[in-house]
Formats: sequence, structure tokens, C-alpha cells
Amino acid sequence: MTTYFSTLVQHLNRNPVFRFLSSVKLAVPLMLLMITTVAWGTIVESKYNAEMAKIVVYDSTWFSIMLIGLWINIFSAALSRFPWKIHQLGFVTTHAGMLTLLVGGMITGKYGIDGTLAVTEGQAEDKVALSRLVIGVAPEGSANYQTVEVKRVLTEERDFSGLNQVFKHLLTVSSYIPFAEFSSTYESNAQSANVGLQFNLKSQFFNVSEFLHSSLNPRKQMGPATLELVTGDTSRMPDRKPSKQESKPAVKKPVTTSSVDIMDMKSGKVLQTVSVGKLSQGVRVGNVLVKVKTVFRNASVSANKLVDSPEPGNNPALELSVIEDGVEHREVLFARFPDFSMSKNPDRKLKFAYKAAGTDPAEAPPTGGEGGSNLVRFTVDPKNPEQALVELFKEGKPVLHQLARAGEVVQTPWMGMQLTIGSIVPGAEPKDSVKAIEAPQRENLPTGAMQIKLAGSDEQVWLPEGEVRTIQSSGRSYSVYFGRKIHRLPFRIELEKFSKKDYPGTETAMSFESDIKVTGDTATRTISMNEPMYRDGFTVYQSSYQINPNGPATSIFSINRDPGRPLTYLGSLILCLGIVTFVLMRSSYYRRWKGAP
Repeated sequence: MTTYFSTLVQHLNRNPVFRFLSSVKLAVPLMLLMITTVAWGTIVESKYNAEMAKIVVYDSTWFSIMLIGLWINIFSAALSRFPWKIHQLGFVTTHAGMLTLLVGGMITGKYGIDGTLAVTEGQAEDKVALSRLVIGVAPEGSANYQTVEVKRVLTEERDFSGLNQVFKHLLTVSSYIPFAEFSSTYESNAQSANVGLQFNLKSQFFNVSEFLHSSLNPRKQMGPATLELVTGDTSRMPDRKPSKQESKPAVKKPVTTSSVDIMDMKSGKVLQTVSVGKLSQGVRVGNVLVKVKTVFRNASVSANKLVDSPEPGNNPALELSVIEDGVEHREVLFARFPDFSMSKNPDRKLKFAYKAAGTDPAEAPPTGGEGGSNLVRFTVDPKNPEQALVELFKEGKPVLHQLARAGEVVQTPWMGMQLTIGSIVPGAEPKDSVKAIEAPQRENLPTGAMQIKLAGSDEQVWLPEGEVRTIQSSGRSYSVYFGRKIHRLPFRIELEKFSKKDYPGTETAMSFESDIKVTGDTATRTISMNEPMYRDGFTVYQSSYQINPNGPATSIFSINRDPGRPLTYLGSLILCLGIVTFVLMRSSYYRRWKGAP
């Protein structure tokens, strides 16, 4: 057998391609390229973050090709010396160690797990969000998504032919934006009789902008009033008044216990009424987890942030964390403004209403419309869309009639709120707008967006990263998801308590740790910054945290599975032994022992 391999190696050594693959002429440029690449990755990581460095360098195809080329060069160099002599022991051992190291690293890169897991005190979680992206399709109502991995890159031009073969019966992917700013806009269509109007409502409590559409969403309840958009003649001042149904005041009872109504987004049906105390521990409705993050007794906006104002007042509010399909979004509820919402996504499954103890709804600003008495009506003439007639009704009585153009401010009689006409769009038709943006330095990377084309149709739909969209095909509804791949752990981690120790006189963390319990275990374990937990091949690190002054804390764990680690350790050991052997065999002691001059 040895003779056969010796003959084979002799034939290979006469081959110019093999001689080049095993030569120093290839090894030196590869080593220099590797050093330059790692230095570049370090610069990218310091400028942005580790995730950007993985996208640009370490997860790139050319980096994998470079590693494979280096492995082939090292293997060929070792093979070219076969049959090996005793004086080549250090050389062969060193090369074997490097080969084993590279194999371990490539196995980890291909099959390893590296993601984050957020767990709130009193809750248990097993869903790890990975950095890899997937697009998935499932029949509406089903949680079993058929997914295909999408490589995260920084270029918008790419080939989706392989992915499109999987979902061609439903959709095809037409374009991709790595970092996107997503918004809904309305375009003017001369063939449409619809009208759109954008406005801004500002007070000491909030500053929000909304868009009314004469057919899609002609009515919106915001704060103390109902706002509606109608079309008609604005050449004369109308004498029309709210209907008796609009003028009739609501009969309400004082609230004695703080609670939140959790309702179905489409039907408005109340699914559960949960106390704020119980909601602080987290409540699961279907596959949606709802938790209270912050409780405000007198909410106010300061520096574009919602804070608890120390000044006298009564504006109760809640900040919620809503985790739906593994994606977390923030919602703010005002007890006195029940229809205020931060969610712009119509595909959300739930909506909420906050009832704060100690408040009397009868004293809250009336909501207009049915059972209310404050109404703002915009009337736009499609033939003369340069201006809108703004009508204000307070307690059923007209208090203001004013023609306003885009950019004009209308002062309302309610709590000093100002109404500004932003734009008037004749023939308004909805269209998703996606704009490519640059990644900010030393911050979390922005999310991307993918555009799909429905099968058998010219309709194009944008999928923001982390969102779910519902599409129709052959009379059936399907949910389409584009976002981070979710990996379920073989165990669940329950956070019993989070602890943080600050440097004296500061709020900077000196150390922090989590007392956790793994499902199936009775003992409590502690995971700290330098003491990870090892379980079922996974390593759980304490990486970060979120502190809620008025609610439970959240621990953020880094979850890592490194299947190539044994080979990496073995390769490191072999490499060290090879270096030691190489040095000893070159020393004068070894030469004297062998009797060499």
C-alpha cells in the first residue's frame, strides 16, 4: 500500500498543477490575503458591528473559497513529501494541525448555531433568532411554514432563480433591498374618484400623523375626537350637523381595576380582559405573547420619548411588548385615548384597550362618532382638491368651519391640540413605498425588504423583514414571512430573577446575572457574564439585558452551538505539538542525540 501511494505521489509531483498547489508560491499569497482579510473584517466590525463583518467578510462566498484554497495548499504540501521521513515529523504534524483547525471552522460555519434569546422574568422561551434570513409560506392559520434560506448580502442585484423554483406556484421574488425604510404612500390616479388627506395632530401628550382615505379608511378615532374624510362641494359653508347617534353622549362607569382588553384586530371581539399585574408577567394569546414593559401614571412626551411627567396631571398609559411570530414590536396604550395606536401594520392579529384604575371615563375627552360628541370632518371636492373644508363639532354643536390648504394649521378647542393639513391627494390609490438606506455606524443594522410578484398576476407586494403578509392564490389565503430564521431549542429557559450590580455612583453595569431554570430540571442555575451554561451541545451566554422600571426585567442570552469545536481543539493541540516537535528537531540537542554534526 505504501509503495502504491509513493508511486501515486511521484506521478502527482510531475504534474505542474499539483506542484503549483503544493508550492510556497501559492502559500505566501494565500497567507497574505488571509491576514489582509482578517484585518479588514476587524475594521468593519469596529466601524459597524459583528453582524456587518459577517455579512461583508466571514459569510461571503469568496472567503469560503479562500479557506478551501488554503486547505488544499496545506494538504498538497504535506502530501508531496510522502513517504514521510522521521526528520519531517514536525512539518507533517504542523500541517495536520492546520488542516484539522480549518475543517473544524468550516463545519461550524456551515452547521453552527449563533443567535439571541430574550426571556422576561417569570416567562420561559425556546425560540432563538438567528442572523440568517428565510422566506416562508404557509396556509393561513397554520404555523408550519415551508422555508427557504436567503443569503444576506449588501447588493440589491442578485439571482433568485433557485428560490423561485420552490414557490413558483404562488409567487416569485423580483427584488431585494438589504437595508430599507418602509412606508405606505398614496399615488394620484386620474381615473379614481377617491381622495386622500394627510394630517398631523399635536398636543402636549403626542405628535402623530395619519392618512385618511375616502374609501379605505375614511374614519379614524384619535385622542379626544373622531376624524372623518368625505367628498363633496366645499364652495359654500354647510349647515349640516352631526347625527343624533354622533351627538348622544356615552354612559360609562368608573374603572376600579387596571386592566387591558385584548381584542381581535379584524372583528374587534374582546378575546381576554387581563389585569395589568398579570400582564406584567406576560400573557399568551394564541401564538402572540403580550407583556407590560412600562406603566405611566401621567404620560408625557419629552425629547421624542414617552416619560412619566412629574407635573400634576392624569394621563395613564402602558407600554407593551408584543411578540408575534418571533418578532417583537412596541405598542403604547392611553387610557384616555383608547383608539390611539403605534401599529401601522394591518396584518397584526391583536389590538388593545387600556382601562386604568382611578380614572373616570366620563371625564375623559369624548371620542366622537357613535357614543361620542367630538368630531372633526374634512370635506374635499375632487374637482377642487387644493383645499379642504374643516368642520369641528364639540358636544354635538358646530364650533368651527374653516377652509384650509396644505400646510395650514387649525387650532382645535380640545386640550390645546393643533391640527395641520399635510397634503391632499386627488384620486388617491395606495402603494407601498420602500427606500434603500445606508447602515448607520456602531448601531444595530436596519432591516431589509423583499419584493414578490404573485403568480398569475402583475401585483407586486413588498415584504419588510420580520413581517408577515397575507396573499391570495387560487381562492386560498397564504401567509408569507420574510425575516430571521427561528431555531427552537430542545429545552426551554425560564428566567426566575435578573440581578445587576452597578459601579458606585453610576448606572453603568459592573456585573449582571440571571437565575434560570431549564424545563425538566428542579435546580436553579446562575448564568453570568463569565459563567455560561452548557446544555445539550448548546452554550448559553449572558450577553445583555433590558430594565423596566415599572415591570419585570428581560435577559438577553447569546445561544451558540459549535459542532466543529472538538476538531478545533484537536487541531490546536496537534498544531502545538507539531511546532514543539519542529523546534526540538532543529535544535542542537537533537542533532547531538542523533550524532549529527
